[in-house]
This record gives sequence, structure tokens and C-alpha cells, in this order.
Amino acid sequence: MTPFRFFLPVLMISSISSCTTDSGKETSRNKVETTEVKPSPFIGTFVSEGYQKKSTGADWVSVTITQIRERLFHIEVRSRANIKKPTCSLTSDAQLTEEGELFTSQYNLDLGFRISGDKLLIYSPSNRDLNYFCSGGATLAGKYKRTSEKLPEKQVDQSQFWKFLEYPDFTFTVQAIRDTLTIQPVLPKGCLEEARIPFTGSIADADIADLDADGFPEIYVYVREGKDQRIRLVAYNLNKGKSLSQIHLQEVTNQKVAPFKGRDEFKPVEGALVRRYPIEGTKKTQQVQYVLKMGEALPQLVIDKVYSF
Repeated sequence: MTPFRFFLPVLMISSISSCTTDSGKETSRNKVETTEVKPSPFIGTFVSEGYQKKSTGADWVSVTITQIRERLFHIEVRSRANIKKPTCSLTSDAQLTEEGELFTSQYNLDLGFRISGDKLLIYSPSNRDLNYFCSGGATLAGKYKRTSEKLPEKQVDQSQFWKFLEYPDFTFTVQAIRDTLTIQPVLPKGCLEEARIPFTGSIADADIADLDADGFPEIYVYVREGKDQRIRLVAYNLNKGKSLSQIHLQEVTNQKVAPFKGRDEFKPVEGALVRRYPIEGTKKTQQVQYVLKMGEALPQLVIDKVYSF
């Protein structure tokens, strides 16, 4: 398997002009003929075996997969929640590999998704247990069958997102219910107030990192909104462990950066926040690298390097 990995660019913004001609027109090798894209077989909802016995009170798990762009997908795992606490839960973006499978990693656990007809197989490419995403000894690994039915609203877990974020000496939960995002400090107890943010759309993922290496982490939540599936970054800085303040993201407006048309993704990588999005009309991807700096009033993510590939 060849999993997708973010990597850091080595070219400064001022040096990327070589990627285009002086006239700003694309070279012939970058032009892409318009062809009809076939719907991916991964798109749809898949359910565990217990779903067929839901009327008798059986527990069940669902996997809903949507497509963001050609090789980027969004996965939501939900389970029955009207009788007991939800068994399994997962929200994550996933990359389409060269082998035709979906791949993602959460909590340092790799997950693979393999499709065969109407059957979806979830497995661990590194042969590790996937019971971290479930309770009561259950596991996310296994086979799921495609269904055309709408999941019963009175049974399925209505939470939109939940993730546990850990950093030395600090722990947070990030959850979304009824279009409200809540960032809740867990450890240390009683030191910080929670942040509540209304949103529309869906939560792609959330990360914790210390980009400015001051010993206090930041929280990054990626809210995907609108028809173009663009990310609205919700980010908070932990001010010396005493309070949370919002982080401002510098807009992509430089003429040497490809126009932004949505369907982007973010990930903290080695002291930087890396953003990727497709360059319209080509098969290329724009990668923008941000560094965290203190502004006059609030911390800011400032564009540091840009690269296309």
C-alpha cells in the first residue's frame, strides 16, 4: 500500500514563478482534457450485519463515505445509540491509494478500506487491533454491506464529530452536536474555559500541535463548508496554559499562489500547518505552508512557503 503523506516544500514563495509562463498561461503539458469522471464505488452507506435485525434491538454500525475530490474522501462511522451508548465512532478524511483502497490514520492507528462489489472491508494495514474506535470489546475491523436505505434517525448516533486530543500535560475533547462545535479542556482540570462555536457543514478532522514550540499546544479544527467543500479553519492558541485565544489564518491572495477553489485539506507537519488544494484546470496540487507567529493582537498563521506538484 502506498499511503498519502504530507511533505514540506523546499521552495520559497518568490521562487515558484518558474512553475508558470511569463504570460500566466498554462503550458501544454499541464492542460487536462475534460473527461467524464465515473462515480467512485466507495460512495455510499454501508452497514454491519446487525443492521438487518435492527427491529429486534440488535446493535449495528454504519459507514458513510462521500467524495471531496478525485483522491480525497470523507468517512463517518456511526452506530446505534437509542438503546445504549454508541458502539463505534470515527470521523476522518481518507486518501485513495494507488492500489485503489482508502487509507487514513487516527490516534497513530492506520485504517484501510477495501471495496468489492457491495461489500466494504475495514482492516488495519499494520495488523493492529481497531477496537480503540469502539467500546465494549467491539472492533471497527470487519465487513459491511451497502444499503440504499436511509438510516433510522431515532436509532443512529446524531453526534457530528468527536475526538480526543492529547499533548504532554494537556488533554482536550473536540465534539460537535446540533451544529455547535465544542472544544472542552479536560486536563489540567479547572484551568481553562471551553470554547463553543456554531458552524454549518461537517467536521473533517481535528489536530493538536505546538507549531511555535513554546511548550503550549494549539488546537486545529477543520470545518468543511459550502458546495466547494472549502475548509474553515477553527484554531485556538493556548496562552501559556492560562487561556484560549483564536488564531487568524492569512488569506491566500498572493498572485504567485494558484487561485483557491475549495476542496482543500490541512495537516500540521514538522512545525508548520500544511494546506493542499487542487489547481483548477490541471492535475497539479498547490501546497501552502503556514508558520505560527504572534500578531499585534492575536496569533497568526502566516504563509511561509508555497509549492506545486
